[in-house]
Amino acid sequence: MLNRIRTSDKSILALILITAVLMTPLFFSCKTKSQGTSIISILDEVDIYISQGQIQDALKSLKKAQKFSKSEDAILGIYRRYIKLGEKDIAFKLISKGLKNNSSSIKIRAVLVSHLLDNGKTAEALKVSKPLSNTDYGSLYAQAFLENEIKTSNGASIDFTDSKYENIYLDAYKGTKNNEWLRNVVTLSFINGKIDDLLLLCPTEFQGIQDAYFWGLTCYDASYYAQSVTALEAAKDYFHTYDVKNNQSISLIEIISLLSDAYISLGEEEKAEAERKVLFDAIGLTGDLYDDKASDTTLSILYLNSAMWAFNKADYFAAHKYLSFEVENWPSYVPALIAYGNYAYESSTWKLENPYVEELRNAGLKTIEMEEFDDLPRIPVLDALARMEDCLSEKSNPTLYIAKLDLENRISSGTEKQARISKIYAMLEENASGVNEYPREIMRYAIYALLKENEIEDAGSLFYRYIKTLYHFSDKEDFWVQAISSLRIMDLWEVEYLAWFAANYRMTDEALRLYEYSVFESSNENTEKLSPKASAVSAINLAMIYSSTNQKQKAIELYGKAMGRASSVYDKAEIMYRLACLYSSSGETSYALDSLKYCLALNPSHSYARLMYYELTQEQ
Repeated sequence: MLNRIRTSDKSILALILITAVLMTPLFFSCKTKSQGTSIISILDEVDIYISQGQIQDALKSLKKAQKFSKSEDAILGIYRRYIKLGEKDIAFKLISKGLKNNSSSIKIRAVLVSHLLDNGKTAEALKVSKPLSNTDYGSLYAQAFLENEIKTSNGASIDFTDSKYENIYLDAYKGTKNNEWLRNVVTLSFINGKIDDLLLLCPTEFQGIQDAYFWGLTCYDASYYAQSVTALEAAKDYFHTYDVKNNQSISLIEIISLLSDAYISLGEEEKAEAERKVLFDAIGLTGDLYDDKASDTTLSILYLNSAMWAFNKADYFAAHKYLSFEVENWPSYVPALIAYGNYAYESSTWKLENPYVEELRNAGLKTIEMEEFDDLPRIPVLDALARMEDCLSEKSNPTLYIAKLDLENRISSGTEKQARISKIYAMLEENASGVNEYPREIMRYAIYALLKENEIEDAGSLFYRYIKTLYHFSDKEDFWVQAISSLRIMDLWEVEYLAWFAANYRMTDEALRLYEYSVFESSNENTEKLSPKASAVSAINLAMIYSSTNQKQKAIELYGKAMGRASSVYDKAEIMYRLACLYSSSGETSYALDSLKYCLALNPSHSYARLMYYELTQEQ
């Protein structure tokens, strides 16, 4: 959050330094409520004298009116006229006495505080104004408090982010309705870890582009995405009403980028893409309207997001256009290079299913379908590999190194298993920084690749040595005891691999503890909900452990949660198959059959599910 708000803090601190200037004085209507016909008549008479310039007569009449000044409105009416006549001392005595006789009057107290502040009596104003806090006149208390802080600091720096200022800023906002004070409140709430009341503080109307963008940013960081969208849409509208040259504090790129992310978080992928297109239409593929590095980085992310959107929608022409633009303009942007390589490999595997294609080609003929297929934009895999190599030659990057290696392996999948394994160990040797010491990304890929080759023992031994060295485990203590005591300092993928190996070694208690941490506790909240960081596969494996240890209900509930987390239809099908196994083992055949039907609808090629379905239907 603080990374996001960093740019706003400057304006907040600058605002605080001119607190006294921003505070608005109180003005009261000259019309007072009557305590009787006489007070109204006298004050009307005073107004006539004042309008005619008869000052002495006006003062005499006001002195006479003071005899009737018992009510709040009468006191305020007389006070105002004394001020108009320049009689500040008399006015002060009147309002001071009026507060003594009307100590519960918020209005009289507010006028007295305003008078004290206007005359530089800050300490006295602070004392009198305290009851005004959390009222409509709280801004006067805020002004008195802040002015007193500045005066008593004797020029020393003041930490205006201290939590004690939170209510002060809120009081200032209530009196001035200036959203900058409200933004101060929200900033302190975030600094102090309190964001529960953010929605209550969020204004329904925004005071300019900075205000709207601030709330869009703040709500986004607090995961209030719908409110973030509302604020950012307002910021976008403000942007289009301003002269861009005279408003460089917030760019359209920043607004659209965050708005797109907010829509993605709401699951509104199409709206996110529509927002990106708004930006692309405004700046064109050349990006002429930006000149700073931050915007450059943001744009590279936006174009990549649009490329991935297009690819997932099978709009290969748009995906090719965006990815080609990416690697030409940001040749060192690793996520784009990886996406470019994936597109290259995918486009190299495209085939037409029509069995007569080769015969037609040999005869020199083409169907419309063949022409459309031939026109699809492709990227040579060798081009993608060359670009990755160019980037790696300038700067080492383990993530890109692995992506390049993986792409090379995919296009040479026909090579011998031993050759592929040798390549994995060559990678480890090339990137080792010491004995059993490797970059995390390299080790993660090595374990994945070895398990893919079914080299379970080698993968486990390698990972065991890596973890032991990385976390300085003692040879005198049990490895698994030390691993479980180190969960909080490990990366989640390390814990998940440890859990997998423990399960593979039939170490049920250790596997159960490691998986429960991964699935439920890795977000630092020990709750019954799945951790946002947990993978569907870990949840599935934990549910399987529950079912194998006679915790059927826990297993069923966790399978249900894993179903919601899984993004792959194959994972969803596997969940339904395992549920079927669970129901079948407890004699609930109808539930098992329903689960198998769902499994086969998701993945018709699931042979185990098909076999079980056949066996269960034969038994009925």
